[in-house]
Parts: sequence; structure tokens; C-alpha cells
Amino acid sequence: MRYGATFLDGAERDQVHEASLRILAETGVRFHGARALPLLADAGARVDEEAGVARIPRELGEGALATA
Repeated sequence: MRYGATFLDGAERDQVHEASLRILAETGVRFHGARALPLLADAGARVDEEAGVARIPRELGEGALATA
């Protein structure tokens, strides 16, 4: 059996990137531990401590990628 892979072109990668940043900012990420939320809040994320959700603004997400 042969397997193949199809890679995204530049426009498709940009679409995935934009959608990911929007999801992080609008829907957010749920954290099950309490350690990350205060750090994210200090960095500029909107944090709902009761729900354990951090909504990460575009600038924060892009900044993290730039330093990765």
C-alpha cells in the first residue's frame, strides 16, 4: 500500500493561521490547571478564571509565534 501526503499551499496556510488566531481570541482555550491563567492575564489575555478559559488576543498569539 502506498501513502501520499498533500501539503497546504501558501494561501491555505494563511487561512489556517487566520482561523487559528480568531479561535484563540474569540473562543479561547480551556486550561485545567490554575498556573497558566494568571500568566496569560498578565500578558494581556482575557481570562475567565471560573471557567478556566483564556481568550488570547491576536497580538499575543503572533508574538508567541515570533519567539518560538
